[in-house]
Amino acid sequence: MVKIFQNPKWKQEHAIEINNMFEILENLDNEDSIDNNINEKWENIKTVIKETKQQLVEKDEGTERFKNKWYDEECKYAIEEMKNAKEKWLTKGRREKEKQEYHHKRKEAHKIIRNKKKTYTKNVIESIEEDQKHSNTRKMHQTDNQFKKGYQHTFSVIRNKKGELAMHTMEKAEIWKEYFDKLLNTEKPRALIKKKGNKEISEVEVEELATEDVKKAIRNLKNNKVVGTDGIHPELIKYGGNKLLNRMYELVRQIWEEERIAEEWKDTIIVPIHKRGDRDRCENYTGIALGNAAYKVLWNLIFGKIKPYIEKVMGDYKKGFRDGRSVIDNIFALKI
Repeated sequence: MVKIFQNPKWKQEHAIEINNMFEILENLDNEDSIDNNINEKWENIKTVIKETKQQLVEKDEGTERFKNKWYDEECKYAIEEMKNAKEKWLTKGRREKEKQEYHHKRKEAHKIIRNKKKTYTKNVIESIEEDQKHSNTRKMHQTDNQFKKGYQHTFSVIRNKKGELAMHTMEKAEIWKEYFDKLLNTEKPRALIKKKGNKEISEVEVEELATEDVKKAIRNLKNNKVVGTDGIHPELIKYGGNKLLNRMYELVRQIWEEERIAEEWKDTIIVPIHKRGDRDRCENYTGIALGNAAYKVLWNLIFGKIKPYIEKVMGDYKKGFRDGRSVIDNIFALKI
């Protein structure tokens, strides 16, 4: 899906489709039907984006890249024929006729699989060469790494507190829920910790939101990110055109004024990432949260507003994650 936007034609096509769909909605709206509910506003925006996304996918079906899987229905059928021939040979008293039939089916199945693998390898190589030719280094390395690694077994076994293996999906989900609930929901500190060198500033009045603020927040969305619960890629918002920008501005401004967000934005998908040790123990995992793309627009907006004041509050000792600074500076100072 994301590769569609590498073509300027599809970017323009997406923006036009978004604008057309919002114009239709505006023509249908009247004074009685205008709803100021944040959740419904977001649902309308999400519906338009996802419908436009589906149209783009259908139009781009002809440019589909090579298949990641070489094992298809033909391979499956050949394997089944070989198994049936072997079973017939074993049940018929291992007669020579059935034996020859089994060896023939086995040879035929291996030939089909070998040809499928050969075709798949050829498609992968051609894809890598095409990406290199068009300077698409990200996709080139992704395809190369995927091909080198081959099949990766998904490890889904986990142990409970008693050390017993959880077998059922609901039981495993409950174990992960309990682990991340304890890991992420900590108690609030009773008193703030004041560090030497921190500066204090009085409350300041933040300027009202402008369309340019939302435009900048959308522009700062990162590409090639995994979708959250809304199923929307950041690129679908970034290249949505002026109509989508105005709708997002209206939504974010209402959220800013009412100080509450859409209910769907409160949900995130937590993906366990193995760090060290045994793979069947929760404590050896950390989690990454996959939030909604629209929520990231609000996050970028808030961060942009408070960043100037954060710089005034933080002491000079803080070097990491700050523009124009690096922890290497502190290491160099210590060495001196």
